[in-house]
Amino acid sequence: MKKNLKIISLGLLLVPFVGYSQLRLSPNAELNARITATALCKKYGGNIEMQKGLQLIFINSALETEMAFSVSKGIELEQMLTRIALKTDSLKELYLAAKTEKKMPVSAFSGVLNYKKSLQLSQGQIDSLAKKAIVLEQMKRDFKAKNPGKNFDAKPLEKDLEVILTEKQLTGYFNAKNMAQATKWAKNDWEEMKVLGMTGGLDSATVVKSIMVYDMRRLSAKDRYATDPVKLSVAISDIDQALPESLQQLRSARSHRNPTGDKAMKSSFTW
Repeated sequence: MKKNLKIISLGLLLVPFVGYSQLRLSPNAELNARITATALCKKYGGNIEMQKGLQLIFINSALETEMAFSVSKGIELEQMLTRIALKTDSLKELYLAAKTEKKMPVSAFSGVLNYKKSLQLSQGQIDSLAKKAIVLEQMKRDFKAKNPGKNFDAKPLEKDLEVILTEKQLTGYFNAKNMAQATKWAKNDWEEMKVLGMTGGLDSATVVKSIMVYDMRRLSAKDRYATDPVKLSVAISDIDQALPESLQQLRSARSHRNPTGDKAMKSSFTW
């Protein structure tokens, strides 16, 4: 039994083991967990790590079930068993999604996995990100179940990216994540400059790239320091030191045309 309780250290299961040490899982329950995990592993073409992860989920479910029978009865027991069954199924689906990289729950952790090749993630990093994605998604579901209508703030938890990734990988991820938006803004700025007759003698590719890099760095800083306004302010101040001259001139032109600062006229990212 003690051997089974080591699953806590793997970070795969999300419920506390309070009181579980007083329980003994039947040999049949352990056998069922192993056979079920092995069958699913074969179905999805997984390895021994997947098989162990699934087995631990099913063992944990059996332990929770034993706990429910020992502390509840009647309607309360039925409700507890229903919650356990739904949670186990949810965990199983999330784990399989993470391992097979299909239908991954949306979060910063799963977002990084979209760039695993360009970021050159190690297998250890991939596993850590997948596990974090599972934990975060289950926390979201638990929160929404207990707090209907309220939004779950994942930002503080997503700071764990700083532990899993190197500084270079972090920068690469945030830049890749924000490049499309920054490129769109930069192209819009160039079109606006053309309308204003400000593009004479300028190379469109060079100007668009310089504005894109600037906006991308700002967006990335906002993501990186979402929970730290002091660091965000410092980062933005540093980035603004490299404000492209073309964008500076465009902003000046906007200001003269629209002294009230109508936001509809600002296509680039400004604070």
